[in-house]
Amino acid sequence: MKKFSRFLLIWIIVSILSGVAGYLWLMNEISPVYFSTTQLYVVPGETSEPSLRASDGGLKEDFAVVFKSNLVISDAQKSVGTSEDLASYISVNTPRNSNVIEIICYDPDQATAKQYVDAVAKSALKTTTIIPVEKISILAEGTSTGVAYKPHLYRYTAYLFLAGAFICFFIELIVALLISAFSKHKEEDDEAEYNRYYGNVVKYDENPKKSDVGKEIKKATKESAASLDDDLLLDDSEVVGVDVFIDTQADEEPDFINEESSSEVIGKIPK
Repeated sequence: MKKFSRFLLIWIIVSILSGVAGYLWLMNEISPVYFSTTQLYVVPGETSEPSLRASDGGLKEDFAVVFKSNLVISDAQKSVGTSEDLASYISVNTPRNSNVIEIICYDPDQATAKQYVDAVAKSALKTTTIIPVEKISILAEGTSTGVAYKPHLYRYTAYLFLAGAFICFFIELIVALLISAFSKHKEEDDEAEYNRYYGNVVKYDENPKKSDVGKEIKKATKESAASLDDDLLLDDSEVVGVDVFIDTQADEEPDFINEESSSEVIGKIPK
């Protein structure tokens, strides 16, 4: 569990650092972009309105296709005196439930963005011969807010975050497999860790069987009685008393019996 927690913590920290580092790097790499927005108002004809109205109440995407066509873009290029592909700088939106069309131009320079969007809007007024409408008029000229933004900054930051998380996960997985393949068994690791904290401990039986202790006492007593001189042999009553004493000591549950207590018992045997 400790190893897994360490693995997860490292993965989270590296992923967050990858995202932060990627965000700071992109802030310096991505150039700021300004935008300018103009609005056109379309008056559909009575007969053509059903064919120009989209299901959401706005105008169809046909206007976006026409306003970004080569006919409109080439005319706008001539008016501003540039050969740049203005179609790549603009986007056309048709808001819901309205007859308004928004043209937005993006450029690293605010004045240039306004100049391009106004040129495209003026060229779009000439498309009434292509689109069956009664009139198209400029509702608002291009804006000039002076507010810049970094395009796709958060998207690219998310990509770098995921890339860092994946690379870190892959490296940690390889390291974990190498450690698992070439390290000691878990039992050996656990025993080494135990000895490192507590030292080498000799295991012993803290609760020996009391019947074994009684047998040892009885055996020692009989050996001592057998070595007595023949002239000092015990009579039958005394032998019986010794047996009773031995059986009683064997059945009891002494708190602790060592070599000293055994010698005391042997010493009490009458000679």
